[in-house]
Amino acid sequence: MRKIVLSIFATLLFCVGAVAQSQRITGTVTDSDGAPVLGATVSVVGTTVATITDFYGQYEINAPKDATLEFSYVGLATQLIAVSGRTSINVVMEADATQLEEVVILGYG
Repeated sequence: MRKIVLSIFATLLFCVGAVAQSQRITGTVTDSDGAPVLGATVSVVGTTVATITDFYGQYEINAPKDATLEFSYVGLATQLIAVSGRTSINVVMEADATQLEEVVILGYG
């Protein structure tokens, strides 16, 4: 019985240590004019953890303290930002003029 209790306690202690490694990060994503970017993707590099910004450009994501966040949106330059233990990261995204080279418009009668 004692062995089972010690085993359960060790497992719980390990789980608490694993959860403590990640933290909640919040912030706002805006464009160069200061307008919020609705639907920008915020992801943790090297994982499948991701979220999108809301109507006000705000996001919330759980990531390790030493992670790197990737901010991307169509027409805006992708940014990689190291968390470095911070819990709040606000990002200003600049236009990516090289992303769209030409537009073809077709008209059908």
